[in-house]
Amino acid sequence: MYKKLIPVFALLLLASCGQSSGGLPAKTNPKSQTVETHVTENYLAKNGLIADYKKAKEPQYLSESIGLYMNYLVLNHDSKTFHSLYLATKKELAFKKNFIKWKWGEEVTTNAFIDDMRLYSALRMASKQFHFPDYDKFASQIASNWKKYGVTDGIPVDFFDFKTKEKAKTLHLSYYNSSAMREIGFSEAAYEPLKKVQATPFFDEIFQDGTYQTTGNEVNMIDQMLIAIEYKRVTHKKEPHFDAFLQREWAKNNRVHARYNRDTKTATNNVESTAVYALLAEYYEETGQKENYQKATNKLQMMDTSNALTTHFFDYMHKELVLIKKGS
Repeated sequence: MYKKLIPVFALLLLASCGQSSGGLPAKTNPKSQTVETHVTENYLAKNGLIADYKKAKEPQYLSESIGLYMNYLVLNHDSKTFHSLYLATKKELAFKKNFIKWKWGEEVTTNAFIDDMRLYSALRMASKQFHFPDYDKFASQIASNWKKYGVTDGIPVDFFDFKTKEKAKTLHLSYYNSSAMREIGFSEAAYEPLKKVQATPFFDEIFQDGTYQTTGNEVNMIDQMLIAIEYKRVTHKKEPHFDAFLQREWAKNNRVHARYNRDTKTATNNVESTAVYALLAEYYEETGQKENYQKATNKLQMMDTSNALTTHFFDYMHKELVLIKKGS
Protein backbone atom coordinates (compact mmCIF):
# COMPACT_ATOMS: atom_id res chain seq x y z
CA MET A 1 0.00 0.00 0.00
CA TYR A 2 2.68 2.48 0.97
CA LYS A 3 4.72 1.46 -2.05
CA LYS A 4 2.21 3.10 -4.38
CA LEU A 5 2.81 6.45 -2.77
CA ILE A 6 6.48 6.56 -3.72
CA PRO A 7 7.01 8.92 -6.70
CA VAL A 8 8.03 7.27 -9.96
CA PHE A 9 11.43 9.04 -9.95
CA ALA A 10 12.20 7.60 -6.50
CA LEU A 11 11.19 4.10 -7.57
CA LEU A 12 13.36 4.31 -10.65
CA LEU A 13 16.33 5.55 -8.67
CA LEU A 14 15.87 2.80 -6.10
CA ALA A 15 15.64 0.27 -8.89
CA SER A 16 19.01 1.39 -10.21
CA CYS A 17 20.82 0.18 -7.10
CA GLY A 18 22.48 -3.12 -7.88
CA GLN A 19 21.56 -2.94 -11.58
CA SER A 20 24.53 -0.89 -12.67
CA SER A 21 28.19 -1.67 -12.33
CA GLY A 22 28.78 2.04 -11.84
CA GLY A 23 26.23 2.62 -9.04
CA LEU A 24 24.74 6.05 -9.64
CA PRO A 25 25.90 8.89 -11.88
CA ALA A 26 27.72 11.87 -10.38
CA LYS A 27 25.52 14.36 -8.56
CA THR A 28 25.19 17.67 -10.38
CA ASN A 29 23.62 21.08 -9.86
CA PRO A 30 21.18 21.88 -12.69
CA LYS A 31 21.20 25.41 -14.07
CA SER A 32 17.42 25.58 -13.59
CA GLN A 33 14.54 23.29 -12.67
CA THR A 34 11.82 25.20 -14.54
CA VAL A 35 11.64 22.86 -17.51
CA GLU A 36 11.90 19.70 -15.40
CA THR A 37 9.05 20.91 -13.19
CA HIS A 38 6.88 21.66 -16.22
CA VAL A 39 7.61 18.26 -17.77
CA THR A 40 6.96 16.39 -14.51
CA GLU A 41 3.66 18.16 -13.93
CA ASN A 42 2.38 17.93 -17.49
CA TYR A 43 4.08 15.26 -19.62
CA LEU A 44 5.65 12.65 -17.35
CA ALA A 45 3.68 9.39 -17.23
CA LYS A 46 3.51 6.76 -14.49
CA ASN A 47 5.75 4.49 -16.54
CA GLY A 48 8.49 7.15 -16.44
CA LEU A 49 8.15 7.98 -20.15
CA ILE A 50 7.03 11.24 -21.79
CA ALA A 51 3.53 11.69 -23.21
CA ASP A 52 2.95 13.69 -26.37
CA TYR A 53 0.21 15.83 -24.78
CA LYS A 54 -1.13 16.34 -21.29
CA LYS A 55 -4.28 14.31 -20.59
CA ALA A 56 -4.44 12.95 -24.14
CA LYS A 57 -7.19 10.33 -24.59
CA GLU A 58 -4.75 8.02 -26.36
CA PRO A 59 -1.30 9.29 -25.38
CA GLN A 60 1.79 8.26 -27.28
CA TYR A 61 5.08 7.70 -25.48
CA LEU A 62 7.77 8.21 -28.10
CA SER A 63 11.49 7.48 -28.07
CA GLU A 64 11.71 10.77 -29.98
CA SER A 65 10.56 12.60 -26.84
CA ILE A 66 13.05 10.71 -24.67
CA GLY A 67 15.96 11.66 -26.90
CA LEU A 68 15.01 15.32 -27.02
CA TYR A 69 14.57 15.51 -23.26
CA MET A 70 17.81 13.62 -22.61
CA ASN A 71 19.69 16.15 -24.73
CA TYR A 72 18.16 18.99 -22.74
CA LEU A 73 19.02 17.35 -19.41
CA VAL A 74 22.66 16.99 -20.41
CA LEU A 75 22.81 20.69 -21.33
CA ASN A 76 21.10 21.53 -18.03
CA HIS A 77 23.53 19.36 -16.00
CA ASP A 78 20.66 17.38 -14.48
CA SER A 79 22.09 13.91 -13.81
CA LYS A 80 19.29 12.81 -11.46
CA THR A 81 16.45 13.34 -13.93
CA PHE A 82 18.55 11.96 -16.77
CA HIS A 83 19.15 8.73 -14.85
CA SER A 84 15.44 8.32 -14.13
CA LEU A 85 14.68 8.71 -17.81
CA TYR A 86 17.44 6.27 -18.73
CA LEU A 87 16.03 3.60 -16.41
CA ALA A 88 12.51 4.09 -17.74
CA THR A 89 13.81 3.81 -21.31
CA LYS A 90 15.61 0.53 -20.58
CA LYS A 91 12.55 -0.89 -18.82
CA GLU A 92 9.77 0.29 -21.15
CA LEU A 93 11.32 0.74 -24.61
CA ALA A 94 14.34 -1.58 -24.84
CA PHE A 95 13.61 -4.92 -26.51
CA LYS A 96 15.92 -7.90 -25.87
CA LYS A 97 19.37 -6.89 -27.19
CA ASN A 98 18.59 -3.23 -26.59
CA PHE A 99 16.66 -2.52 -29.75
CA ILE A 100 14.69 0.62 -28.92
CA LYS A 101 11.00 0.73 -29.78
CA TRP A 102 10.08 3.96 -31.55
CA LYS A 103 7.04 4.17 -29.27
CA TRP A 104 5.78 2.38 -26.18
CA GLY A 105 3.47 -0.61 -26.72
CA GLU A 106 3.56 -4.40 -26.67
CA GLU A 107 2.69 -4.57 -30.36
CA VAL A 108 5.55 -2.27 -31.42
CA THR A 109 8.48 -4.18 -32.95
CA THR A 110 10.38 -1.48 -34.88
CA ASN A 111 12.88 1.23 -34.06
CA ALA A 112 13.55 4.53 -35.86
CA PHE A 113 16.93 5.68 -37.13
CA ILE A 114 16.47 9.37 -36.25
CA ASP A 115 15.32 8.61 -32.70
CA ASP A 116 18.08 6.12 -31.98
CA MET A 117 20.78 8.48 -33.25
CA ARG A 118 19.45 11.19 -30.95
CA LEU A 119 19.44 8.77 -28.02
CA TYR A 120 22.96 7.65 -28.88
CA SER A 121 24.26 11.23 -28.82
CA ALA A 122 22.60 12.05 -25.51
CA LEU A 123 23.87 8.88 -23.85
CA ARG A 124 27.41 9.46 -25.06
CA MET A 125 27.44 13.03 -23.76
CA ALA A 126 25.89 11.98 -20.46
CA SER A 127 28.43 9.21 -19.97
CA LYS A 128 31.25 11.75 -20.08
CA GLN A 129 29.51 14.55 -18.22
CA PHE A 130 27.98 12.45 -15.44
CA HIS A 131 30.87 9.95 -15.23
CA PHE A 132 28.65 6.93 -15.77
CA PRO A 133 30.06 4.29 -18.18
CA ASP A 134 26.78 2.35 -18.38
CA TYR A 135 25.34 5.08 -20.60
CA ASP A 136 28.17 4.59 -23.04
CA LYS A 137 27.64 0.82 -23.03
CA PHE A 138 23.96 1.29 -23.79
CA ALA A 139 24.77 3.73 -26.59
CA SER A 140 27.29 1.30 -28.06
CA GLN A 141 24.68 -1.46 -28.16
CA ILE A 142 22.26 0.84 -30.00
CA ALA A 143 24.98 1.73 -32.49
CA SER A 144 26.02 -1.89 -32.98
CA ASN A 145 22.45 -2.92 -33.76
CA TRP A 146 22.17 -0.27 -36.46
CA LYS A 147 25.46 -1.12 -38.13
CA LYS A 148 24.56 -4.83 -38.11
CA TYR A 149 20.87 -4.74 -39.03
CA GLY A 150 19.90 -1.27 -40.20
CA VAL A 151 21.89 -0.62 -43.38
CA THR A 152 21.61 -1.64 -47.03
CA ASP A 153 24.75 -1.32 -49.17
CA GLY A 154 26.24 0.88 -46.46
CA ILE A 155 23.27 3.27 -46.40
CA PRO A 156 21.05 3.40 -43.29
CA VAL A 157 17.32 2.79 -43.59
CA ASP A 158 14.36 4.20 -41.69
CA PHE A 159 13.78 1.26 -39.35
CA PHE A 160 14.43 -2.38 -38.56
CA ASP A 161 11.74 -4.80 -37.38
CA PHE A 162 13.44 -6.80 -34.65
CA LYS A 163 10.66 -9.39 -34.62
CA THR A 164 10.36 -10.22 -38.32
CA LYS A 165 14.04 -9.32 -39.03
CA GLU A 166 12.91 -7.18 -41.96
CA LYS A 167 14.18 -3.67 -42.61
CA ALA A 168 12.78 -0.66 -44.40
CA LYS A 169 13.56 -0.06 -48.06
CA THR A 170 13.47 3.70 -47.62
CA LEU A 171 15.60 6.36 -45.97
CA HIS A 172 13.98 9.66 -45.06
CA LEU A 173 16.73 12.25 -45.44
CA SER A 174 15.40 14.06 -42.38
CA TYR A 175 16.58 11.07 -40.31
CA TYR A 176 20.27 11.92 -40.71
CA ASN A 177 22.37 12.74 -37.66
CA SER A 178 25.85 13.06 -39.10
CA SER A 179 27.65 13.81 -35.83
CA ALA A 180 26.32 10.61 -34.24
CA MET A 181 26.97 8.64 -37.42
CA ARG A 182 30.58 9.84 -37.56
CA GLU A 183 31.14 8.69 -33.99
CA ILE A 184 29.58 5.31 -34.71
CA GLY A 185 31.75 4.85 -37.80
CA PHE A 186 29.30 4.61 -40.69
CA SER A 187 31.08 4.34 -44.04
CA GLU A 188 31.25 7.29 -46.43
CA ALA A 189 28.61 5.57 -48.58
CA ALA A 190 26.08 6.34 -45.83
CA TYR A 191 26.19 10.06 -46.61
CA GLU A 192 25.90 9.89 -50.41
CA PRO A 193 22.09 10.28 -50.57
CA LEU A 194 22.33 13.52 -48.60
CA LYS A 195 25.36 14.85 -50.48
CA LYS A 196 23.70 14.44 -53.86
CA VAL A 197 20.18 15.65 -53.09
CA GLN A 198 19.08 18.91 -54.71
CA ALA A 199 16.37 21.40 -53.75
CA THR A 200 14.07 23.20 -56.21
CA PRO A 201 13.63 24.98 -53.79
CA PHE A 202 12.34 22.13 -51.60
CA PHE A 203 14.26 18.94 -50.95
CA ASP A 204 13.00 15.54 -52.02
CA GLU A 205 12.50 13.80 -48.70
CA ILE A 206 13.00 10.08 -49.44
CA PHE A 207 15.81 7.99 -50.90
CA GLN A 208 15.05 4.47 -52.17
CA ASP A 209 16.83 2.15 -54.60
CA GLY A 210 19.13 4.90 -55.84
CA THR A 211 16.38 7.40 -56.57
CA TYR A 212 14.74 10.32 -54.77
CA GLN A 213 11.03 10.62 -53.98
CA THR A 214 8.82 13.18 -52.30
CA THR A 215 6.30 12.73 -49.52
CA GLY A 216 3.67 14.44 -51.64
CA ASN A 217 2.62 17.87 -52.84
CA GLU A 218 2.41 19.38 -49.36
CA VAL A 219 5.81 20.16 -47.89
CA ASN A 220 6.39 19.82 -44.15
CA MET A 221 8.96 22.43 -43.14
CA ILE A 222 10.14 20.45 -40.11
CA ASP A 223 11.41 17.77 -42.49
CA GLN A 224 12.89 20.39 -44.81
CA MET A 225 14.77 22.12 -41.99
CA LEU A 226 16.16 18.85 -40.64
CA ILE A 227 17.46 17.99 -44.12
CA ALA A 228 18.90 21.48 -44.65
CA ILE A 229 20.80 21.39 -41.35
CA GLU A 230 22.35 18.00 -42.06
CA TYR A 231 23.05 18.92 -45.68
CA LYS A 232 25.19 21.80 -44.41
CA ARG A 233 26.99 19.60 -41.88
CA VAL A 234 27.81 16.93 -44.45
CA THR A 235 28.64 19.11 -47.49
CA HIS A 236 29.94 22.14 -45.54
CA LYS A 237 27.78 24.46 -47.64
CA LYS A 238 24.23 25.76 -47.77
CA GLU A 239 21.86 24.38 -50.38
CA PRO A 240 21.48 27.63 -52.39
CA HIS A 241 17.94 27.18 -53.72
CA PHE A 242 16.47 26.29 -50.34
CA ASP A 243 18.36 29.08 -48.58
CA ALA A 244 17.15 31.59 -51.18
CA PHE A 245 13.57 30.42 -50.61
CA LEU A 246 13.90 31.13 -46.88
CA GLN A 247 15.32 34.57 -47.62
CA ARG A 248 12.35 35.38 -49.86
CA GLU A 249 9.86 34.25 -47.22
CA TRP A 250 11.42 36.53 -44.60
CA ALA A 251 11.52 39.45 -47.04
CA LYS A 252 7.96 38.97 -48.28
CA ASN A 253 6.08 37.74 -45.18
CA ASN A 254 8.47 38.20 -42.25
CA ARG A 255 7.76 34.61 -41.26
CA VAL A 256 8.17 31.01 -42.36
CA HIS A 257 5.05 28.87 -42.36
CA ALA A 258 4.72 25.26 -41.29
CA ARG A 259 3.60 23.83 -44.64
CA TYR A 260 3.91 24.79 -48.31
CA ASN A 261 2.63 23.66 -51.67
CA ARG A 262 5.52 22.05 -53.53
CA ASP A 263 4.46 23.42 -56.93
CA THR A 264 3.28 26.93 -56.09
CA LYS A 265 5.85 27.50 -53.29
CA THR A 266 3.12 29.20 -51.26
CA ALA A 267 1.93 28.37 -47.74
CA THR A 268 -1.01 25.95 -47.59
CA ASN A 269 -2.32 27.72 -44.47
CA ASN A 270 -1.31 30.47 -42.05
CA VAL A 271 -0.01 28.12 -39.36
CA GLU A 272 3.41 28.82 -37.87
CA SER A 273 5.30 26.13 -35.97
CA THR A 274 7.37 26.38 -32.82
CA ALA A 275 9.54 23.49 -33.97
CA VAL A 276 10.11 25.10 -37.38
CA TYR A 277 11.39 28.30 -35.78
CA ALA A 278 13.57 26.30 -33.41
CA LEU A 279 15.08 24.40 -36.34
CA LEU A 280 15.44 27.64 -38.30
CA ALA A 281 17.46 29.06 -35.41
CA GLU A 282 19.65 25.94 -35.47
CA TYR A 283 20.04 26.21 -39.25
CA TYR A 284 21.04 29.86 -39.13
CA GLU A 285 23.49 29.19 -36.33
CA GLU A 286 24.97 26.33 -38.36
CA THR A 287 25.27 28.52 -41.48
CA GLY A 288 26.58 31.59 -39.63
CA GLN A 289 23.65 33.87 -40.48
CA LYS A 290 23.51 35.95 -37.30
CA GLU A 291 20.76 38.36 -38.36
CA ASN A 292 18.45 35.58 -39.49
CA TYR A 293 19.29 33.59 -36.36
CA GLN A 294 18.03 36.50 -34.30
CA LYS A 295 14.86 36.75 -36.42
CA ALA A 296 14.11 33.07 -35.91
CA THR A 297 14.88 33.24 -32.19
CA ASN A 298 12.63 36.29 -31.76
CA LYS A 299 9.79 34.44 -33.47
CA LEU A 300 10.46 31.37 -31.35
CA GLN A 301 10.27 33.31 -28.09
CA MET A 302 6.88 34.69 -29.14
CA MET A 303 5.44 31.18 -29.49
CA ASP A 304 3.42 30.19 -26.41
CA THR A 305 4.23 26.65 -25.35
CA SER A 306 2.91 26.86 -21.80
CA ASN A 307 -0.31 24.90 -22.38
CA ALA A 308 0.59 21.20 -22.41
CA LEU A 309 -2.97 20.29 -23.40
CA THR A 310 -2.39 21.81 -26.84
CA THR A 311 1.42 21.89 -27.14
CA HIS A 312 3.09 18.74 -28.42
CA PHE A 313 6.17 17.80 -26.43
CA PHE A 314 8.20 17.94 -29.67
CA ASP A 315 7.42 21.67 -30.02
CA TYR A 316 7.93 22.42 -26.35
CA MET A 317 11.30 20.72 -26.10
CA HIS A 318 12.69 22.04 -29.37
CA LYS A 319 12.07 25.56 -28.11
CA GLU A 320 13.71 24.85 -24.77
CA LEU A 321 16.75 23.30 -26.45
CA VAL A 322 17.35 26.46 -28.47
CA LEU A 323 16.89 28.68 -25.45
CA ILE A 324 19.26 26.75 -23.17
CA LYS A 325 21.93 26.75 -25.91
CA LYS A 326 21.39 30.48 -26.41
CA GLY A 327 21.87 31.09 -22.69
CA SER A 328 25.00 28.95 -22.39
